[in-house]
Amino acid sequence: MSLNNAESFAELGLGFQNVSYRIKDKQILGSCFGRFRPGEVCAIMGGSGSGKSTLLNVLSARQRCSNKVMLQQQNVQQDKNKLFTTLQTATSYVMQDDELLPTETVLETVRFSTKLRRPDLSKEEAEKKVNNILEVLGLENCKHVQIGSALKQGVSGGQRKRASVAVELVTDPTLLFLDEPTSGLDAGSALRLLQFLHLYARARNATVVCTIHQPSVSVMSQFDRVLLLQTGRVLLHGPLGMETTVVQTLAAIGRPLPLGYSLAEWLIHVAETATEEEKEKMEAATRKTFTEACRREREFYSAKIDQQDENGSKAQLMAMKKDLPRRLKGANWFQQSWLLTCREFRNFYRDTASLILRLLCSTAMPIFYWLFWYRNGPNSPPDVKKYTDFVQGRVSLIILVNLSVGFLHALPVVVSFPSERAVFLREYSSRMYNVVAYVFSKFLIELIPLILSTAIVLGLMCATIGVYAEFGVLWLTSSCLGLATSSIALLIGAGTGRVVEAINLLALIVTLEFMSSGSFFPVTYVLSWVDPMKYLFGVKFA
Repeated sequence: MSLNNAESFAELGLGFQNVSYRIKDKQILGSCFGRFRPGEVCAIMGGSGSGKSTLLNVLSARQRCSNKVMLQQQNVQQDKNKLFTTLQTATSYVMQDDELLPTETVLETVRFSTKLRRPDLSKEEAEKKVNNILEVLGLENCKHVQIGSALKQGVSGGQRKRASVAVELVTDPTLLFLDEPTSGLDAGSALRLLQFLHLYARARNATVVCTIHQPSVSVMSQFDRVLLLQTGRVLLHGPLGMETTVVQTLAAIGRPLPLGYSLAEWLIHVAETATEEEKEKMEAATRKTFTEACRREREFYSAKIDQQDENGSKAQLMAMKKDLPRRLKGANWFQQSWLLTCREFRNFYRDTASLILRLLCSTAMPIFYWLFWYRNGPNSPPDVKKYTDFVQGRVSLIILVNLSVGFLHALPVVVSFPSERAVFLREYSSRMYNVVAYVFSKFLIELIPLILSTAIVLGLMCATIGVYAEFGVLWLTSSCLGLATSSIALLIGAGTGRVVEAINLLALIVTLEFMSSGSFFPVTYVLSWVDPMKYLFGVKFA
């Protein structure tokens, strides 16, 4: 993705007015307004809790709002069927937290996004695009390094942030939103990232919008326009520079920029210390300037639209400035499933600690069975078989095996999903794939350890203790039970956000599963309205 070519890109400006957002009784945004132009890098500034991220989510079509957001003078909220979808399609969103799979390399992460979101590219074109993105973002030297996590060494914080940006650039977004892109970065990394965004906006005619708390002087110099928020209100908005309306408005209310102060520091200071009267003056002056600019722009576009073409029909606004970006068709379900399955397999075999632990557990369980059931197996005294102890021992052994197999496969699933939840939400919100393909790939890869570990457990158990049943039937039954329990674990993991909650809920469900199976006491003891619960779980059928 060379930024120096002469390719033509669609211009897509973004304007909004009277945008409000409320959660229950709390007003988060109140009558916000502003305009971001193509080819500019715009900063949404404000203190903590000012509504920066909420406004960014509204503008990127991740949250619905009241009133209107404009795309090239077209109301997104009014034409919900087309333009709201266009806004979602034309935008890419980089979250504040870099939610990437720690076992994937930088190259694999960007390649995965490219294949899912740009299936129209050939293999050679896709590979060229990936390498160009890595090159312009300075990730060439670390492209074969795993992302890593807090517990596993990987790329640096700056490289991880740039990798998050690279994932979103594969669609050549016309509108690029970034939530706190410099958070957690040192001064040098933050400046390099903003310099790239500045270059991208100029070369691609893209509109880049960032939320930022308190940038340094060098970082602030990369922004073209600023919007200052305080408790959900727009106090100042306009281009940056010493002779701009932002600085003039500050001087007009008696808060001129002092010598030795950076503009970013002074804006945050004014927002936090201004009186209510000063805030109202700033908001009124900014709104007046914004309204006048919108009026002039409407007159300009109206004059253009009124011009007749050769056929006598009116020139449409959409044709006047290049068409809105076409909606890129993502990968189909089979492509999604295949790519997700390949990634799950890489994640599976690279997680060596979990893989080794599962194999050790599969080997250790039959050994414990042999130690405790040795006298209940082939080596048991002949007279033991005359008593009910033998039958009770065998029944309890089968129940315990089913319980162990269920837990052995459910625990990794219930633990892994909450840990990948943030990655899934980021990718799903970016419309990379659908939920069915994601769950299908999880199940498909889970079959590998399920089949192997169940065969190891039952094979060793039959060889040491001796179970008077066909091995194939026992293995198939236990495997189906493990798959059913894993399904329950996946449902629990998807419904909870924390590992501790998921494990506790899994223990409760598995306990109910075995209690309702009729294995521990006759089902006649169970209340009639509780008895149907047994059909919800797999142990009854196992």
